[in-house]
Amino acid sequence: MSTPAPVASQVRAVRRPVGVWGMTVIDGLFAGVFLVAAAFKAGLHDELGYPLGQAILWGVAGLGIAITAQLAWYGSRLGRNLLLVLMTLYLGFGLFQNLQYLLWALREQLDNTDFISGQIWSAVRSLAWLAANFWFLSGRRTRGFFS
Repeated sequence: MSTPAPVASQVRAVRRPVGVWGMTVIDGLFAGVFLVAAAFKAGLHDELGYPLGQAILWGVAGLGIAITAQLAWYGSRLGRNLLLVLMTLYLGFGLFQNLQYLLWALREQLDNTDFISGQIWSAVRSLAWLAANFWFLSGRRTRGFFS
């Protein structure tokens, strides 16, 4: 004998954790939508000096981050995993670029402390943002939310 399906009032929906709210909105806006906007700006203005291929790559990466952030917000495990991969690539390349600039400044014995401190701050911010993504999107409290 089969058991009856649960009534809608008996089904307990898993609430979206606050960390998922925060990280998906922040990732979707700052790494997704703003990256697409920067790609359009770089692609339309030749005087900025960015190659068209780089602008297209920024646009595709930003669109991918925005879409996967939306999927993760809805509770998709695949969306969360792809978001973490894309954010790792995006922030990893940013960190690599900051470290290259920092090494260049130290090698050239650049006496601009504002530039050097800016590169250090950007590297620390990239690492902190990446750690926050993994902490909030794959932590113990959020595992039950992602199906």
